[in-house]
Amino acid sequence: MSGIRAFFRVLSYAPRSEQRNFLLAQFGVVVMVAIQLMIPQLVQRIIDEGILASDTDRVVEVGFQMILWSVLNLIVAGGVAYLTALTATNLAHSLRRLLYEKVTTFSHGDLDRLSTAELLVRLTSDVNIMKTAFMQTMFMLFQAPWLLVGAVVLVWLQSPSLVWIMAAVMVVTVIVVLAIAPALGPLYARAQAALDRLNTVFYENIAGVRVVKAFNRTELEADRFAERNHEVYQRQLTPALRSALFQPVLFGLLYGAVGVAVLTSGSDVANGVLTGDPDALQPGELTTFFNYLLTAMIPIMIVAFVLPELGRFEASLSRIVEVMRTEPDIVEPADAIDPGELTGRIEFRSVTMAYLDAEQRALPTPVLRDVSFVAEPGETVAILGQTGSGKTTLISLVPRFYDVTDGQVLVDGHDVRSLDLTALRSQISLAEQQATVFAGTFYTNIAYGRAYGRAERSHEPLCDYQQAEHAARVADAHGFISAQLAGYDGAVTESGNNLSGGQRQRLSLARAIAARPRILILDDTTSAVDVATEARIQQALDVEMAGRTVLIVAQRITTAMRADKIVLLDDGTVSDVGSHTELLDRSELYREIAESQLGSLDEIADLLEAP
Repeated sequence: MSGIRAFFRVLSYAPRSEQRNFLLAQFGVVVMVAIQLMIPQLVQRIIDEGILASDTDRVVEVGFQMILWSVLNLIVAGGVAYLTALTATNLAHSLRRLLYEKVTTFSHGDLDRLSTAELLVRLTSDVNIMKTAFMQTMFMLFQAPWLLVGAVVLVWLQSPSLVWIMAAVMVVTVIVVLAIAPALGPLYARAQAALDRLNTVFYENIAGVRVVKAFNRTELEADRFAERNHEVYQRQLTPALRSALFQPVLFGLLYGAVGVAVLTSGSDVANGVLTGDPDALQPGELTTFFNYLLTAMIPIMIVAFVLPELGRFEASLSRIVEVMRTEPDIVEPADAIDPGELTGRIEFRSVTMAYLDAEQRALPTPVLRDVSFVAEPGETVAILGQTGSGKTTLISLVPRFYDVTDGQVLVDGHDVRSLDLTALRSQISLAEQQATVFAGTFYTNIAYGRAYGRAERSHEPLCDYQQAEHAARVADAHGFISAQLAGYDGAVTESGNNLSGGQRQRLSLARAIAARPRILILDDTTSAVDVATEARIQQALDVEMAGRTVLIVAQRITTAMRADKIVLLDDGTVSDVGSHTELLDRSELYREIAESQLGSLDEIADLLEAP
């Protein structure tokens, strides 16, 4: 069965310690089954040798034996349960770790194509489903063949006239199981896919709760959630109903078999007792048959109970395997070059870039086309252009968040695709418009940007409070941080929800500065601050980043004016490259942007002459 194959597939990749625990647990299962098959024999002896013979001592003797065997069974079952729980929990722990490590290798493009909510479901719900199914399979399912074979053999040896009843029940039960179980795996897979979609809606609503409330769209989002929730309900209902059929059907078969046995053999037992015929079927034998019939039904009921879980196990495993088999877009070469300390020279050489679709094929319309320019070491280069012109995509190519479709991005003369990514990115800092901050303190958020010691694998940041404060002053963040009661040890809540947009941007900028990079990339980092604050930050950055290369994505002309060089993008191509005054003289597009933000050319000239 595919579910069993999936189980052993996972077990084959487990550490040797977990495989050893599995084998020990299965040895314990065999011992448990042997004890369970022995108990009906003891019951038969109590009835036939004790009760019917009026031998009280025999009843007491066999009763004590039953107690001893039951205590031993309890001890063995406890050990099996412990090993099962230990193995399943370690499995879940390993799967979560492997999934997390795999997701961290994904490029920006991979994460663009994979839903965050879907990844969360696979990391949590799917792993928990596999853990539960693994426990039930390991503890319960592998009892089934031993119990079934043992019960049938003992009935055959002891009461061969009743074997046909057991055989008929087994055949009907197997038919029922085969009619219901195979379809459960695909049904559970569809249910989990529906759960992915539900979680996506939930995740978006929580993340965008301010927008939802601001536009009074609570009812609309509630309807979206209800629609997805109903889909999950429908997807889960069908396999749940099919699974629910197992137990009543099996118990019905069991009780029917008992009735048939009583009708066909009950009178023989009664006559044998009355006549004292030792060759007749004895009451203890009939009781033992009932026990063994129940024992034979138990494994089938176990299978009926566990098979749906195995269906879910298989579905969840396939979703986890899909993530594990996803090959990242960005792969570091085996002979990656460590460039050493960068000077910061960046060259875009005939760069064309298109995003990839779900099959990792380039989309037909490139975002950037034949882009060429150079940022010399120590230069500040502004990337200016209208919305959608490809500015953010362009600067994302430097730390190799994406790969070019054609052309080259060179850092210090090396194609970034040939460089050691850790060595490259450890000398590049990025501060984005949509600033990401972490729950913790102001200090931990700023110190996060400073490289950790690699040799000792230390998790202590190489940034003390004085350095963090210096970076915050450059980013004009010291004021609002020091105003906190706890200062730099003040709390930053999840996603920085206790900060304004401008404060998050400045905290993100401080983190980038504290890393002391050779290349600083600012993606419209000051868009949420006022012009005066932006001017203070730019002046401080001019001093702090002297001798280092700075790339600035700008929406405001005032941000770009101070740059050594401005790269003007228009619909993914370089329209012109030059200083502010040069572009005013020769670029109609630049003049249009400047006049739309600053007024007439005379007013711009006055602004340039102002101290």
